[in-house]
Amino acid sequence: MKEELLQLLRSHWGFESFRYPQFELMEAVLKGQDAFALLPTGGGKSVCYQIPVLAQDGIGLVISPLIALMEDQIRQLEKKGIKAMNLSGSFSTDELITKLDNCQFGHYKFLYVSPERLQNQFVIERLKSFPINLIAVDEAHCISEWGHDFRPAYLNIHNLRNWFPKIPIIALTATATKPVKIDIVNYLKLKNPAIFQVSFERKNISYQVHAVWNKWDYMAQQLHANQAPAIVYVTSRKFCLDTSMALTRLGITNAMYHGGMKPAERSDAMKLWMSEGVQVMVATNAFGMGIDKPNVRLVFHVQLPQTIENYFQEAGRAGRDGSYSEAQLLVSEADINRAKSSLNSHLLDFDFLTEVYTKLCAFLQIAYGEGWNENYLFSFQEFCTRYEFPISNTFQAFQFLDQQGIIQFTQEMAEEVVVQLLITPEETIQYGELHPYQAPFMHILLRNYPGIYQLPTKITIPYWARKLGLPESVLNNILEQWAEQKIIQLKTKFQDTRILMLQAREDRHTLAPLRKYLQHYNDTKSNKLTQMISYALQNEGCKSQFLLRYFDELTAKECGICSYCMSKKSETPNQKIMLALLMQQIDKEAIPIRQLQQNWPFQSEELNLLLRELLDEGSIEILPNNYIKKV
Repeated sequence: MKEELLQLLRSHWGFESFRYPQFELMEAVLKGQDAFALLPTGGGKSVCYQIPVLAQDGIGLVISPLIALMEDQIRQLEKKGIKAMNLSGSFSTDELITKLDNCQFGHYKFLYVSPERLQNQFVIERLKSFPINLIAVDEAHCISEWGHDFRPAYLNIHNLRNWFPKIPIIALTATATKPVKIDIVNYLKLKNPAIFQVSFERKNISYQVHAVWNKWDYMAQQLHANQAPAIVYVTSRKFCLDTSMALTRLGITNAMYHGGMKPAERSDAMKLWMSEGVQVMVATNAFGMGIDKPNVRLVFHVQLPQTIENYFQEAGRAGRDGSYSEAQLLVSEADINRAKSSLNSHLLDFDFLTEVYTKLCAFLQIAYGEGWNENYLFSFQEFCTRYEFPISNTFQAFQFLDQQGIIQFTQEMAEEVVVQLLITPEETIQYGELHPYQAPFMHILLRNYPGIYQLPTKITIPYWARKLGLPESVLNNILEQWAEQKIIQLKTKFQDTRILMLQAREDRHTLAPLRKYLQHYNDTKSNKLTQMISYALQNEGCKSQFLLRYFDELTAKECGICSYCMSKKSETPNQKIMLALLMQQIDKEAIPIRQLQQNWPFQSEELNLLLRELLDEGSIEILPNNYIKKV
């Protein structure tokens, strides 16, 4: 068995061996046993169910709450020549039937669905006829009210046990405390599961907390001293732009990544950073899905994350290759006060939630009893402005409604295209005969939008581009050409929010069941932020030990390399030698950092730590040309 699985690993992933406990998990599910795996970020969770699915006839059913994660995994599988499908989004019954037929009879190996999709009885009836060989529940912590991303729809996943009694279920997560682990096993009704947990300890990461006043200057100094790839995490789009511009002024090459950018812009930024065309990625938490860059040496958080889970996952993108790396949280007293104030003002109450929901339905013109499975694209800013809603609170309300399975809320930049034909039907037919290349698109508009002669009509460019097998840019160019020729009236508008209504509009009846979850949601947010603040302010303990104990690794020992451990180390003879050597080399004139690194006789991480300490003290300065000089 192991050799067959290794062959799949080599041929599709290019690795020669499994990490513990990947093979052990695969062995368990291939023997028909349920399994639960708690593996840290970057621990290779997806391989644990993907290879067993490939090793058998049939299809793997993967349940995930995150559209971006599903889409990323499907892209990765398709690059390997493996067919996979995602049922997220809005489909008509005919489109859903077509997709399910293609999946069942088109040699697909993976079907990705959201937990909310499993509440659709038609989908369930169809799945019963599928040759399912494994059920994987990703982000399994979402099943627990104690988890930081609780989604009630996860509580219904156990019904799969009734429909597929002989199919093993594997549950996976990267973040789960003890109560969450118990809930996962109980709520999914896992039968005698094989349980595997790998320590979250990252011995090569130095977790650091620094009180910094001018964060941009501080980061620039650090990034000039250590010119390896880095990530700077911020919490808002505006601060993302401000930080990117500040680092550029300070001589640091960087790209930006946040949810308000167009998909093509985000993709270009990712490629530029991955290829090391720039040193730094400045990003919100929208950045992270599918990152597999092993040599990230610095991860900065310049604003306080909302939870330890988020911080630990983002910090864990440093040092994937096992080499020494740093995760630095930069804080000030103002940050702590701002975070507390922000939390108090952003806790949701039921009346505000109800008002946001009813105004959303009015904004989207959804009648009472209507809206189910309808997809809407609109401007979030315009919605908030029209009803004078505070942006941050409204965003929180949308997120909560998404978690509760009322809506599916995604932020994406997309172009809304509105067209009205200005010529007669006879002239339209004549134009198509004279321009055969453009005729199929013209025929689509006439067949599918009967009112397009009388009224401005929204059309879906991505959908018709897929149908015609053409790039979206080709259809956009055709529309622009028609507009210039006065054949159509064309209006385009960029929108940033997509809503899929998962339930019909019934106002109070829709929202009433959520009241019991709202207080728990607020309490959980408050408790999570309190823990994050404790991590930032605690000066009397190892930072790595704090994080590991949060995840119930109570026997964790001090790491020796975090900001606390380094601060309590007394100066050793070796450190005195290193300091003397460094100061001797820069005593008379500034020298290139690269020259210093090349001639350094000790370990490179020791040089990095020494430079950071001297920068903090103000004893040295990194110049914009990457020279280092004594102050």
